[in-house]
Amino acid sequence: AQQEEAKQLDKMLARRGVLQSKAQEFADCIRRLGSLPKESFDESRRALSSKQLMGEIEQCNKELQKLGHVNKKALDQFQSFNEQRDKLIDRRDEVEKAEESIRSLIEHLDLKKDEAMERTFKGIAKHFTEVFRELVPGGAGKLIMKTSHEGKQLEPGAPASSRIAAYQGI
Repeated sequence: AQQEEAKQLDKMLARRGVLQSKAQEFADCIRRLGSLPKESFDESRRALSSKQLMGEIEQCNKELQKLGHVNKKALDQFQSFNEQRDKLIDRRDEVEKAEESIRSLIEHLDLKKDEAMERTFKGIAKHFTEVFRELVPGGAGKLIMKTSHEGKQLEPGAPASSRIAAYQGI
């Protein structure tokens, strides 16, 4: 009886070794496949017998051989490319916001520049009138900015940028 039990134990240990080496072999195959879908890890196969599992493995191997020419890394590449695309979209959004901010700043600075030019011209025109009166007794001189609006004066409420852009000379 002890010898029989020892033989059964040896058979079981040998079978266990074979099954462990097969499990390692399959784990290596899975690693080479790359990412697997979530369905691969469900619990439904745990209830199957080893013969049924071996049959499924054989069937899977046959199907894999048919798909030998397919890119097995496609899922990984797809996920990687999607991540890159998402990062690029985020970066594009950041750049668009920065562009809008820069355009707003340029518009503000142009307005300030135009206002400073107009204020400076008005000061110069005032002093020109005073200096001309001193240089030419009884005379009058006025400094006027010429515009491109064919002799028409822009209304006083017009934005400084449109008035300055219309200036041609004095």
